[in-house]
Amino acid sequence: MEPTSLAVIVERALRVIDQSPHPINFFHAPVPKSALDKLDEYLAPLKELFPKLKEQDTDLYLGVVHYDDIAATRKMIAAACQVLGDFPFGVATECGWGRTPPEQIDNIMKISAEVSKPML
Repeated sequence: MEPTSLAVIVERALRVIDQSPHPINFFHAPVPKSALDKLDEYLAPLKELFPKLKEQDTDLYLGVVHYDDIAATRKMIAAACQVLGDFPFGVATECGWGRTPPEQIDNIMKISAEVSKPML
């Protein structure tokens, strides 16, 4: 089942951050291709999370990089920018690389590089 929004993920993240005795260095949220037609609705719950991330100095990474689909990646980034405003975030794949076929890695890295800015 694909999630219809990040509501449940955000709710759990807030509980983890509040209850952890340790700082949380980063938080990753998946953005599946199934959310493309409703990105504003899907990403809206992040508005509840980013104040806590900012307070805790926790980095946010969104799983917007999809193999062989830079257009979808760019659309997801644009929607995230609308929701998050000036809150910075990094890009990642939707669910990591554990099951990614090796022949897809070069393309994923290329897309990641194309949509990323150098850090100074």
